[in-house]
Amino acid sequence: MSLMEGTLGWERQQGMDRSKRRRGAKGPKGEDGAQGPQGATGPQGAAEGPHTHAMTFTKRTNSVNCPDNGFATCKADCLTGEQVTGGGGEMDVGSNNQSLRRSWMQDATSWSVSMGNNSGSGSHTIDCFVICAAATTSVGS
Repeated sequence: MSLMEGTLGWERQQGMDRSKRRRGAKGPKGEDGAQGPQGATGPQGAAEGPHTHAMTFTKRTNSVNCPDNGFATCKADCLTGEQVTGGGGEMDVGSNNQSLRRSWMQDATSWSVSMGNNSGSGSHTIDCFVICAAATTSVGS
């Protein structure tokens, strides 16, 4: 039996009319309770000072031979931990019959350049480069 059922049963036994039940006035606010005990000490935090973030940019190069009346592709790669930010290439001095076919970021760590050589004056060297960026973080105290 619940408390409510018990109370209603008692009221009925006493001949009380539930509809005439009244509440008294609200009482005053009670006093605040005592302060609880001190909590346990938390774990020691990491001893790190301010961070400094910087980017280091490096130009990495490569060269390939481009035969006369042919074309070749030169690829320059970043090192592990570096990302491509740009690149390009050129062919050594020759005639006007040398052409850039394509210059592109091959993937996140390399740049390629494809050139044609119709100079009629022999093979020429394609020089390609990639600009690589590496993030560095230093922790001071």
